[in-house]
Amino acid sequence: MFKRLFLFVEGPDDERFCRAVAEPMLKLHFQEIKYINFANRKPADIEKFLKSIPRIPHADYIFMHDLDEHPCVTACKQKLIKKFSNALLPDQAIIAKQEIESWYLAGIPKENCKKLKLKFLKDTQKVNKEKFNTLIPLSFIRTDFMVELLKTFSIEEAKSRNDSFCYFCDKHLSEKY
Repeated sequence: MFKRLFLFVEGPDDERFCRAVAEPMLKLHFQEIKYINFANRKPADIEKFLKSIPRIPHADYIFMHDLDEHPCVTACKQKLIKKFSNALLPDQAIIAKQEIESWYLAGIPKENCKKLKLKFLKDTQKVNKEKFNTLIPLSFIRTDFMVELLKTFSIEEAKSRNDSFCYFCDKHLSEKY
């Protein structure tokens, strides 16, 4: 049976991460993965899209969002549910603590940190965009650095260093489907 997954991502950094890390595992369960960048779209358009997915045979979705300024994951999910008029199901929302950049850093093995002249962070959950940008070695531009991190990304390493990434893996990259 042909199965399709819609992966809602905030922007290109999230999509790049998902294509490199999540997509290979998701492809075990889905024949097609469509990315929807939602940051610059009207909430009403995203709401309509979310409402249409249950009518598509054998389709599912994951909605990824950063914790940003929210005090907790629950508050962030509640705000998103309200923003999309209850079209977003809480179980389909994955919240990255603090931001997707923390997931990029979570998966780099310690020995690769040394090669990149990057400080090894045992816990990456409090890393936001600003902190991430200060960690980029001078020899890299931001996007190239992110691509370099993905080259040696270890899912097991990332699960041990970031609880929200671990939750994402356990919920969506396991045998759930």
